[in-house]
Amino acid sequence: MTLLFPLLALASTTAVPKPSVVVPVNVCDSALRRQVEQRFFAVDGRWEVLSSERCEYMGDGGRVTIRYGRSKTVLDPRNEFAALRKAFPDARARDLREAGVAGIVLDLDDSGTQVFAVAGEHEYLMVSVLGFGEPARVSGVAEGLARGALKAIR
Repeated sequence: MTLLFPLLALASTTAVPKPSVVVPVNVCDSALRRQVEQRFFAVDGRWEVLSSERCEYMGDGGRVTIRYGRSKTVLDPRNEFAALRKAFPDARARDLREAGVAGIVLDLDDSGTQVFAVAGEHEYLMVSVLGFGEPARVSGVAEGLARGALKAIR
């Protein structure tokens, strides 16, 4: 009888699945914020950190937005980027050159640049630099911010 209790206890226990843990991602770290401020410093500039996954810098009529998100559905980069090309038909679109990440850079005439990346099956990143000048002036900064934020995600 002494051995029966431990055996019954072991037999009656079932494995409880562990809940999936979502690790917070900080795409608005101080290094990226410094990079934005150095490039687009404005006397009236201000940061708005809406969460660790979304922040904005506004000043001199421009806005930088960095946003990370998760989708409930699996993201297909080809479909996502086709939809973006359709939504911005006048934009010059090119691939983001970042190892292991599918991304697209949209240069918007006279407005700035937006970078979209699919960082995982359910993860995406958007970096937008608008109102600080034409793409020739801001595209490199937008791509650099995207690369920095992608490092935080991985």
